[in-house]
Amino acid sequence: FARVETTGKGEKKGKLNNGRNSATWGFEKLTPSKTTTKQWGQWSVEIKKLYAYFSATEEILEDAEIDIQAEMVRDVVMAFAEQEGYGFLLGDGNLQPKGLMTVATAYTGDNSRDWGTVQKFKTGVNGGFAAAPNGGDILISAFTSLRTAYRRNAIFGCNRFTFGELMKLKDTDGSYIWKPTWGMQDSPFGRILGAAVVPEFDHMADIANDSLSIFVGDLDQAYKIVDRRGVVIKRDDVTDPSESTWYVNKRTGGSVVNSEAVRFIEFKA
Repeated sequence: FARVETTGKGEKKGKLNNGRNSATWGFEKLTPSKTTTKQWGQWSVEIKKLYAYFSATEEILEDAEIDIQAEMVRDVVMAFAEQEGYGFLLGDGNLQPKGLMTVATAYTGDNSRDWGTVQKFKTGVNGGFAAAPNGGDILISAFTSLRTAYRRNAIFGCNRFTFGELMKLKDTDGSYIWKPTWGMQDSPFGRILGAAVVPEFDHMADIANDSLSIFVGDLDQAYKIVDRRGVVIKRDDVTDPSESTWYVNKRTGGSVVNSEAVRFIEFKA
């Protein structure tokens, strides 16, 4: 759901249109005064290294009835995917990417919040939603706070346990606010407020006191993943004649680049 780009350097930077030139009305012979000039923001994504370094003895390689190298590399690729899933959500920005859910947050709106800080909304209950039928109100508040440009492709993101709680929310008529859409042409996990619900973010926090367990927004505009290159495999059969070693690595990074394109739900009173 996030935008993926490539780079030939150790860091990628870009400009973000963070406003619009203002205009005003005038009349003939009026001396014009300066109007507000748009503000441009700059984003940057640092490239990090993900690696695995493993070995197998000569006997294992010779006696195996399967392709040991292929099996081990396949496992590493799966491990990389798991690590990337964690890093792009919860990475601390040091040796890891800067995760979506680790950026600074505030309760203030777009006009008064520092750039790079994501707005969050409290459910009003520690570790839960408000009592029925008001539990879904916080989803409405967060969703409608997004500008039109970000609502159009917004999704609700969470893990599968939080998804289960979302499915239980009801309106004043006792109807579930989550609407199933089982067709493969639509979100297979249904919709809330017309936005797709995606419970595939396994590393997101379970619902607990003060947890940030749901986001809503347009990830394509909010978060950017930058790949320096794909997976590289280096095999060494020389250093130790009794075994082979493999060094597998990938260089990638990620960071929030537009903090106005996403909102967080905080389970806090």
